[in-house]
Amino acid sequence: MKVLVTGGAGFIGSNVVLYFLEKGHSAVILDNLSTGYRKNIPDSGRVEFIQGDVRDAETVDKAARDCGAILHLAASVGNLRSLNNPQEDSTVNVIGTLNILEVARKASI
Repeated sequence: MKVLVTGGAGFIGSNVVLYFLEKGHSAVILDNLSTGYRKNIPDSGRVEFIQGDVRDAETVDKAARDCGAILHLAASVGNLRSLNNPQEDSTVNVIGTLNILEVARKASI
């Protein structure tokens, strides 16, 4: 099965990807690299990396294509980030999650 992991270049997300690879699955990582790192992306022929933002519905749709599961870990985190830029923080966390839910609903994931 192919699994989409949003935020897959972060610490938690990259370890989730490794878990799925160990179980024989393939993965698509969608990450904007705002807090994640390329070095966290496993070097595997079963991993596709898409640098993009969960707020972009077209990018989310592309990333989820042919996936059987989605693990949504992308988020704007941290108190200072939220206090300093509440609009951006909210759009990442709310609109980004809504985009993931819409793609999952449309694809029956």
